[in-house]
Amino acid sequence: MPRDAFFFNPYLTRATAAGANSEELLQWLEVPITPTQRSETFITVADFVVSGELMDMKAGPLAMALGLQRREEGRKTFVNPKTIGAVNSFGQLSNQESVAGLSENRNFDAERDINAVFFEFQIPLTEDIDIQLAGRYEDYGDDIGSTFDPKLGIRWQATDSLTLRSSASSSFRGPGLAQIEEGTGFSLEFGVPDVLAAVAASNPAGANCVRTGRCAIPAAGVPTIIVKQGLATASLAPEEAITYNIGGIWAPVEGPLEGLEIGLDYYNIEITDKIIDVPTQSLLTEELVLFNAALAANDFVIAVPGTPGFGLACDPTDAQFDPGTAGTGEACQVNPDSYAINPGNSGFADGNITRRSDGTKSLQIISSGALNTGSVETNGIDANFSYFWENDMGSWVVAGRLNYIREFLVSGFPGGQPDFDAAGFTNNDPNRRLTQSMPDLKGNLGLTYLRDRHAARLNMRFVGEYEDNAGPANVIGDGDIDAYYAFDLNYTYAMPLNDSELVFTFGALDLFEADLPELKNANGTDLLVFDPRGRRVYGSVKFSL
Repeated sequence: MPRDAFFFNPYLTRATAAGANSEELLQWLEVPITPTQRSETFITVADFVVSGELMDMKAGPLAMALGLQRREEGRKTFVNPKTIGAVNSFGQLSNQESVAGLSENRNFDAERDINAVFFEFQIPLTEDIDIQLAGRYEDYGDDIGSTFDPKLGIRWQATDSLTLRSSASSSFRGPGLAQIEEGTGFSLEFGVPDVLAAVAASNPAGANCVRTGRCAIPAAGVPTIIVKQGLATASLAPEEAITYNIGGIWAPVEGPLEGLEIGLDYYNIEITDKIIDVPTQSLLTEELVLFNAALAANDFVIAVPGTPGFGLACDPTDAQFDPGTAGTGEACQVNPDSYAINPGNSGFADGNITRRSDGTKSLQIISSGALNTGSVETNGIDANFSYFWENDMGSWVVAGRLNYIREFLVSGFPGGQPDFDAAGFTNNDPNRRLTQSMPDLKGNLGLTYLRDRHAARLNMRFVGEYEDNAGPANVIGDGDIDAYYAFDLNYTYAMPLNDSELVFTFGALDLFEADLPELKNANGTDLLVFDPRGRRVYGSVKFSL
C-alpha cells in the first residue's frame, strides 16, 4: 500500500484490533531525535574600559571611567523536516480543537549587534559630599533605534554614623530577539470572556441568540479557554523608565550598638512605552464594535456550513430560522466576515481572531504581536538591617530585609483595559492580566554563625497576606491568601588541603515543608509566588586553588 494511503488512529497503537496502526506507519511517524533537532542561543560581549583618576580636587581625586561595548546575540532553531509546521499531534490549529502542550515547529535563525558607549564620574565636592554622574548610549540598529540614559547620584556623610543618599536616573530595556524576529509562540489563556458565545441550550431564544439577533449581548461573556499566539513584531522600541530614590544608612561607630547597620530607602519607578502582547480584550473590543455595526446594518447571512444557501443573505425573522427548526434553525446569523478581526481591519498590526466555522462560532485562537504602550508606576520601601557581634563561641550576624510595594499602578493601555493598582493582588481577573501575582510585602530574616572554618545559617523567608481578585466566577470563598513562612538551613566547612582549600556545603530549602497558602484554582496554590516542591536537600564540594 502506498505510504500516503495510511491514516493515523491516535486511539490505537500496535494492538491487533481492527483499525490499529500498522508497524510501517508507526516506524515512519517515530522520527528519531537527531543532532539537527536543537536550539542554540548565544551572546558575545566585548568591553573596552578605561578608568582612573582624572585630576585632584580640593576634597580628593576625581575618578572616572569611560567604556565601549559591543554585544552580538542570536538564536537558531533546527527542527526535523518531517515536523516543520506541526503545532500538535492532532494537526494544524485551524478550525480544529486545540490541546495543551502546544509548540510550533519551524526553523529560525536570527541575530543582531548592539553597540554602547558609557561613562561615569565620581566627584568629591567636599570631604562629606560625593556626586556620581553617569550615562550610557546604546544603539539597537535602524529598526529599534537608540537610547541615552543619564544618572545623577549624591551621597552625604552627615555624621560618622549617618549616611544619606539619593539618586535619579533613566534606564531602558530593549525588546528581546524572539519578540521582534520569532514571536512568543502558542500558549493557553483561561477565562477569556466571550460575549458572542453560545448561551444555555435551554434558552427559548436559542443557544446562538446573540448572533441571530434574538437576544441582547450579555454584559459578561462566557469564560472560555483559548489559544494565544504571540507573533513577531519588528517595530518594537525599548521600554523607558525614570527612577529615583532617597534613603540612608545608620551604623553606630561606637557604644553598645556598634555592629548594627540599618538601611532605609524609598523608591519610585515609572516605566513608559511598556512592551506587551496586544491584550486579548483589546481585540475582542474591536470585534464587538464591528459586530454591533453589522447588526445595526442588518447584515445577516446563512453562516453554518452545509446549510442550503450557505453564505447567502437571509432574514433572521424568517420562520425557517427559528430555534429548533431542523436543518436551518439559527443558521441565519450576523455575517461573520463583517466582524472578523484580521490584519486588514484591526487597529493592531497582525491582530487576528479565529472562531470555529460551525454554528457556535466559538473563540479558538487569538493571534497578535506586541506593542509599546501604556505606563507602569510603582513605589515602595526597601528596608534592611544587620547586627554583628562576637563572643567566646564565635561570631554571629543577625540580618533581615523587607520590601513593601506601596503601589503598582497600571494605566494608559488600549482596548478598554481599565487602570488598576496591582499591589497586594493575584491579578487573575481578565482585566488585570498585564501583571502577575504581586504580594505587597516580602522579606527574610536570618541568623549566621561563624567559627574558624565553620559557617552555618538559618534563614526564614516571609510573604505577606494578599488577595485573589479573579472574576467572581473563578473565586470560591473570600479569596484571601494567607501569609507564608519557610525556613532554609545551610552549613559550610572549609578544609585546608596543602596550599588549597576544599569547601563542603550541605543544606536544605524549605526545611520544615511549610504548608502552601491555598488558592482556589486548578493548581491549588499560586505557582507564581510559591514553590510546591517542598523540602529540597542539597550538597556540594568545591576545590579552590
